Amino acid sequence: MARGSQTLHRISLFTRILRTATLHIQRRLVMMLAAWLALLLACCAPPDGGPSTPGLEVVMAQTEREYPMVHHATTDKVEQWLNDPLSPPMLLDVREEEEFAVSHLRGAVNVNPGALAQGVMDKQLKGINKNRRIVTYCSVGLRSAKLAKRLQEAGFTNVHNLNGSIFLWANEGKPIYRGQVPVSVVHPYDRTWGKLLKPELRDERAGN
Repeated sequence: MARGSQTLHRISLFTRILRTATLHIQRRLVMMLAAWLALLLACCAPPDGGPSTPGLEVVMAQTEREYPMVHHATTDKVEQWLNDPLSPPMLLDVREEEEFAVSHLRGAVNVNPGALAQGVMDKQLKGINKNRRIVTYCSVGLRSAKLAKRLQEAGFTNVHNLNGSIFLWANEGKPIYRGQVPVSVVHPYDRTWGKLLKPELRDERAGN
């Protein structure tokens, strides 16, 4: 009986592991399909289209579905917060150094996309009150949503992910900087994802 009970327990445990792995794979496949659909729509969008391409809107919607526990703030809301002199948010730019070097939101602090929450707390957020408003962003919002989730799980209570991130921000004509100097180009990440940016905003020297 004991041996049979152990066997049943192992089967049950294996089933749970398999179910978890299957859901993880399904989420990854959905993300990949959403990305390809977004890029297909971006390629079909007119070059002089509106602030946001249909492809970018697909990525934004998928980001909200993939990270439902994260608060996704609009570009207008974040701009409103940044214009508040009494309590501006802390900006975390969750991109590689070469992306950050091309342009970023004014006052943003660069964070490696693979950084763990503890590493960010020990470095960029050392001494920061866990109730302070923090806004994460990257190119389109996926990498930054992942960090926002990690920070929430680490106890930060006022974390917001900028949905559409710097691509949408720049597409809408909102200000971007290189240090303290206003600029008008964004690192496209690569040639494919760069199609979600307006053509005139792509730094053609980067992302090749």
